[in-house]
Amino acid sequence: MKTFLILCALATLGTASASTKDFGVYGGLNAATIHSPASNLSATGGLLIGAQTFLPLNETLEFTPSLQLAQRGFSVDNVSVVGSPFTVDVHYHATFLELPLLFRAKVPVGTLDSYLTAGPNFGLKLGSSCSIRGGYQCTVLNDESVKSTLFGIELGFGSDFILSNTNEVGFEVRYHLGFTQFAKDTEGKNRGLALLFHFNF
Repeated sequence: MKTFLILCALATLGTASASTKDFGVYGGLNAATIHSPASNLSATGGLLIGAQTFLPLNETLEFTPSLQLAQRGFSVDNVSVVGSPFTVDVHYHATFLELPLLFRAKVPVGTLDSYLTAGPNFGLKLGSSCSIRGGYQCTVLNDESVKSTLFGIELGFGSDFILSNTNEVGFEVRYHLGFTQFAKDTEGKNRGLALLFHFNF
């Protein structure tokens, strides 16, 4: 699985550099959490940055492979501290190298150059961090139990604003629906809602 993701990422970069089509960069904030019916996990903020290329299929549909870094994870409030009457808030982040293979359909809304986007997303965990206020050691989660790969579906809506014949800026709201379990022996799956801003050239 890891080899497949690395080869796909290299292929995406090669396509972007060799293609005469538009290229873009994007970034923004990602509100991520782990959805599980048996837990009280909350969303935690993270960053999402990436690059993409645009491969037109027809007048209204484009294939937009991307390569991005995304912070995913969760937060837990009021966790009891062993041997202490106090509670703490825990924030867990895992950084993934992801390969969204999205299709983008133009859907004009009034005078806006808007679009819908959807497609699969493959990810490889690069690292993780856990923070607790007050100097306590973070043992809420054994990092070895967190799965090193990710698979999900991306769904989004956005708009572009033309600056010149070759440049445009825009925004996109994107939802991540994860299908793989976040950690072994759990039912939790990744969820995320991102607000992104992009520059295409």
